[in-house]
Amino acid sequence: MPQDPDYWRNVLIVVPIVCTAFAAAVFALRIYSRLRVIHGLRIEDVLMGAGLLCTCGVAACIVYSGFRGIGAGVSIWEFPADQRKQITLVSVEQCVVKKTE
Repeated sequence: MPQDPDYWRNVLIVVPIVCTAFAAAVFALRIYSRLRVIHGLRIEDVLMGAGLLCTCGVAACIVYSGFRGIGAGVSIWEFPADQRKQITLVSVEQCVVKKTE
């Protein structure tokens, strides 16, 4: 496996985008075929849409982490404890929607 930090940064950015785009295309084809054949949607189509939205959120967090330096070849355990806590809280805070705003 390549140990180049740029390699892993690119993997963290490209793979979630490609896989999420593929999942969105498959979902769009499913909705299109449902509307053409059955002329309506069912509950499983709505649940698949909710799952796709969750997948998009996870992919966005992974891509954000790739741009912010996660996967840069440095272990989080090499940082001092206070800096580790700060990195973890910033990552979680950026990926979770705040309820009180």
